[in-house]
Amino acid sequence: CHLVVQSDLFQIPPEIYKISRLPVDIRFGDILLIFAVSFLLSFLSTLLPAMRGARLNSIEGLRYE
Repeated sequence: CHLVVQSDLFQIPPEIYKISRLPVDIRFGDILLIFAVSFLLSFLSTLLPAMRGARLNSIEGLRYE
């Protein structure tokens, strides 16, 4: 399934630029890839602090509070 949405959503002032509209081509696969990579990076970025915290001795941390 290849879903593509084309739109002229962004209006640009023609007196400043040589074009009046910016065509947009949104592909479902691109959106899915961006979502998957951002989710994976967010998940992986939580692993390092969790692994460091798991190595700590909780009794030692509470002793000096």
